Amino acid sequence: MIGAMVTLSTFHIHRMLTGTDTHLISLTITTSIMVLVPKLTMFAWDYSDGAANLDRKLTPEQEKSKLKELPSLLAFSSYCFNFSSSILGPVHPFYVYNEFIQIQGVYKNIPSCAKRVATLLAKTVFFTVLGITLDSKFNVTSLLTKEFAEKNILEQQFYMIFIAMLLRFRFYA
Repeated sequence: MIGAMVTLSTFHIHRMLTGTDTHLISLTITTSIMVLVPKLTMFAWDYSDGAANLDRKLTPEQEKSKLKELPSLLAFSSYCFNFSSSILGPVHPFYVYNEFIQIQGVYKNIPSCAKRVATLLAKTVFFTVLGITLDSKFNVTSLLTKEFAEKNILEQQFYMIFIAMLLRFRFYA
């Protein structure tokens, strides 16, 4: 715990002394370390509660989160640096992260989203193919041609609406 705080303080002091924090918003290594320090502190307390074998009374939450043995280096590193909480948080105990990774506890009955993903993928492929095939025939540059200027106003409006629809396909895909 002390090592994590010393490391974080060293980075902050370095930023202040070198003047690298001149912008209003600055994203440096200290942002991730500020999230890492509470994680490491929580992990240290959980390990202390589980490995110390002291005769002290633990709360139900401490009882759930205590660690009797250290996890592997890979499991510990993935807990510390997983994307979902390494940038902005939230900080959660190791047992919650482990239940999520192992699909246990409250995470056991999460419904599958495979059907929804397959539907979205099919729509993406459809709009991509449609956009590519029609873009070569109907594109924005054709609005600048002499042939377009010679069409009547109704045809021009229809053509512009159709081209706008094709441009939206890029965002749907």
